[in-house]
Amino acid sequence: MTDWTYGTVRIFTQSLEDTGDQILARLEPLGGGTTIHKFGYGDLISKVSGYIVGLTDRATLITMYRSGNDYTLTTPWASWGDYYLKNLSLKPINSICQTIRPDLADDAPVFEFSFELYKNE
Repeated sequence: MTDWTYGTVRIFTQSLEDTGDQILARLEPLGGGTTIHKFGYGDLISKVSGYIVGLTDRATLITMYRSGNDYTLTTPWASWGDYYLKNLSLKPINSICQTIRPDLADDAPVFEFSFELYKNE
C-alpha cells in the first residue's frame, strides 16, 4: 500500500491491525454461578508494520518516539487522526538496490518497521 504517512514519514504499510478489549471483572460467589461486571472498554490500539526507506525517515521515527507528542496517521482513505507512538521496532533489510522510493538514491537503506499507536482523543 502506498500514500501512507505518520507525521512526516512516508511509510509503506504491509499490515494494519486494530485491537481492543473490554474491562470486565468475573466474580464467582461461594453460592455458585458467575457474575460479570462491566467497567467499560479501552480505546483501540493500532498496530502497523511495513517498510521505510532512508536514514532520514529512520531518524525522524526515533525522534517522534522519544518526543511524547502525537502525530497524524494518514492513509489512502483519509486521515485517521492523531496518535502517540507507543513502541517502535526497526530492522534493516539486506538489499542491493531499493526501488520503493524513486526520489531517494538506489542504495538508500530499507528498514522493516512495526509500531503500536495509541489514539489521542
